Amino acid sequence: MINNNTGWNAVMATTSEEAIEKFHQSDFKVAVLTNSLQDEKIKLRKIFTLQNPAVILIESSNDDLLITEITEAIERKAKTTCTHSHLWMMH
Repeated sequence: MINNNTGWNAVMATTSEEAIEKFHQSDFKVAVLTNSLQDEKIKLRKIFTLQNPAVILIESSNDDLLITEITEAIERKAKTTCTHSHLWMMH
C-alpha cells in the first residue's frame, strides 16, 4: 500500500536495532513508529532526531490512515521548510 505511492520508498524494520541500523544507512526523511515497540519509541525518537534533526516522526496505530498521516506531515513540513521529502521508514 505504501509503496504504491510514487516517490516513496518504504523500508520496514521489525526491531528497534534493525530500525536504527537502517536509519544510519540511508537518508530517511520520514519515520513511522508503530505500537509494536511502544517502549522503544523514546529511544528511537532521540536517535533519529540526533542523526537527522529534520526527520519527520509519525506515531501511527491505524494502517488505514497511515498514507493520509504521512502525506499531511510531508505537506506541513514542506510549507515550513520549502522542501519536498518522500522517503520514509516504517518501524
